[in-house]
Formats: sequence, C-alpha cells, structure tokens
Amino acid sequence: MDQPRIVLRPLDHADLNAIHAVVGDAAVMRFSLSGAKSRDETEEFLQRAISNYQEQGFGLLAVVHGADATVIGYCGLLTQAIDGKTELEVTYRLHPDYWGQGFGTEAASMICDRAFACSLARRLIAIIEPENASSIRVAQKIGMHFEREIVFRGQLPAHLYSVGISARSAPPTDGRSNDEIHDELKSRLVQLKSGKDPGQTFP
Repeated sequence: MDQPRIVLRPLDHADLNAIHAVVGDAAVMRFSLSGAKSRDETEEFLQRAISNYQEQGFGLLAVVHGADATVIGYCGLLTQAIDGKTELEVTYRLHPDYWGQGFGTEAASMICDRAFACSLARRLIAIIEPENASSIRVAQKIGMHFEREIVFRGQLPAHLYSVGISARSAPPTDGRSNDEIHDELKSRLVQLKSGKDPGQTFP
C-alpha cells in the first residue's frame, strides 16, 4: 500500500516548535496582517486552534509529512465575515523547505473535500493578496475562481476566490444557505458541550 504524501490531523500542544518554525518565519508570514509571530504569540495561536475544535466543530489541522511524520505546517478552515455574510475560508501555511512540491495544493484539496462531504458550506473561499502568486495558483488548482476585490477587515486589499460544491463533485447540501448550515453547526456544538453525541463533526 502506497504511503500518503501528507496526513492531516488535529493540532496538539506538542506541535508548538513545528508550528512556530512556520508562523515565526518572516517569509511564510509575508502575506498576513500580523507578520511573523513570537513564540508566545505562536502558543496563543495554537491554543485558539485547539479550542476551535470544541467551539466550532472544525478548524486548522496539522499537515504531517507522510514519509517521516514531520509536521510541516497547517491547513484548514476559518470562519470569516465578508460583506455581512458568513464564509468559510480555506487557509494553509507550510514551512519553506516544503514549498513548490504540491503539498499546499494537496492539503487544500483535502480540506475542500472534507468540508463539502461534511456539509459545512455550499461554497468555500480564499482571501489572497494580489501579489501572492503561489497561493493564487493553489486556489486555481483546487477549482477556485477570482470573484472580486475586497478590503479584508478594513485593512488589507485582497482578492476573493471561491469554489462551489458542484465544482468539487461533492454530496449536495439539500439547498441550504451557508447561514442555515452554520445555524445547524451551532446546534451541534451545543450538543457537544452538553456531552451529547451531535453526529459527524469536522475534522
């Protein structure tokens, strides 16, 4: 049986060093609002990501190199408010040693397929600065198309890319809107916090 190139799994506090090697790198964080993170900021970032599993039912996952089990970055979903609407953004960051090898495209594609299979949204987005050519290529490879220009969080001029569920040949979401799906997710999360089984969650 062929070994997978990458595996996605929930982040853990033990991933601090590996994740800091990613988000603490100025080249990795060139296209971001915050810039490179300190170790303390990375620890806070990691804690938020772990907390989101219980609070939202989905979030950021560790990208693990299949050959040697090294954590090479993260990929996952973030909730964003765009023009007053709730959207799910596909996001990822990888250590520079693993750039240009297709890992980002592979991880982002896996996230898209999981999100649509779990009926988390009818569409997914990416928020990309116009100069970030490599991320634009990844977005295009996973079926996303340029939608429009936006100013992200009132600060960052960016391009909005999106892909619909039909473009990924994923199971239907029975006609519900993103907001309706998110309302159901909130209900499932209440069940999670009460100790009841809410059914399938993401990841």
